Amino acid sequence: MSKNRFQVRRQLAFLVAVGAGIGAACGGTKTDPAAGTAGSTGTSGWTYLPPGNDAAGTTNTAGSGGTGMGGSAGAAGSGGSGGSVVVTPAPFACSKIQPSAPGITSFDAFTQDRWKGPSNVEGGVYIYPDPFVLKPGDFLRYADPVATYSGIGVWFAGCIDASKMKGVRFSMSGDPGMTKSLQFYLIVNRNRDIDESNLVGACVPDDPANIWASCRPPGVRLTVTSEPTTQSVLWTDFAGGIPTSTTDGSDILALQWSFDWSEGDPSYPADVTIDDLAFIPADDSGMGGVGGEGGAPSAGGAPSEGGAPSEGGAAGAVP
Repeated sequence: MSKNRFQVRRQLAFLVAVGAGIGAACGGTKTDPAAGTAGSTGTSGWTYLPPGNDAAGTTNTAGSGGTGMGGSAGAAGSGGSGGSVVVTPAPFACSKIQPSAPGITSFDAFTQDRWKGPSNVEGGVYIYPDPFVLKPGDFLRYADPVATYSGIGVWFAGCIDASKMKGVRFSMSGDPGMTKSLQFYLIVNRNRDIDESNLVGACVPDDPANIWASCRPPGVRLTVTSEPTTQSVLWTDFAGGIPTSTTDGSDILALQWSFDWSEGDPSYPADVTIDDLAFIPADDSGMGGVGGEGGAPSAGGAPSEGGAPSEGGAAGAVP
């Protein structure tokens, strides 16, 4: 079965990875490896406490004094070791930046790293995996082999509240491989695993080693045509997120386009171009639902990318 893995990068090289310490905290299962051994009858506590707290083990009862002449006192039992602590990081709230206009970016004067739109939103782009780089031009383009989890994205400088809009619109063309389609993800803060280094995310994965199983963004499959086609995707089209399946567009960190790939699949060429990204206004009476009319792309507009670092929070890659 085809799938794409959720990955995140910033400025062409920012990988969304959770460090060992942070990953353990997110999972809520790792304990302090430095805990001592329990006393002979003490207990080593496995506790779940706020940072800075520790539960001591039960203390042994002192031995009773010997009886009879010359009897020596019994040795006191050793105290139990301190209990281990599991720390779960606090979720980060969305900064709720509301777009002042529908336009996101058309990548004009694009610097291969950052973009600034016609409204109050800005951000950057990314491609994965390393060492791929985005192709030059006033657009967002992937043109490389797909031999592992691969894709491109646009991240926002800040967490965007576009709930007053009804979706995103962009031009897309090219050849994504045999399926002629790809997966489009909306990276949202509520489903993003907590990233303390970038101050984003509100999802605590059940297993830090398998974040995708319990923290994943909602997505939608889009068909790619050889000629530029305007894709209009409503918030109601996105599904499959965990823990929140759908989205209302109120906590967007990034937009990501991911190619199909599974372990063991052969490499294949892909070439896809994204341009003219914009939010769809609530009063827009044009195209509705996934897909859209062929021909020239709509003016303005650009979806955000997968996870922004400090500016918008890191996003992640998705299957």
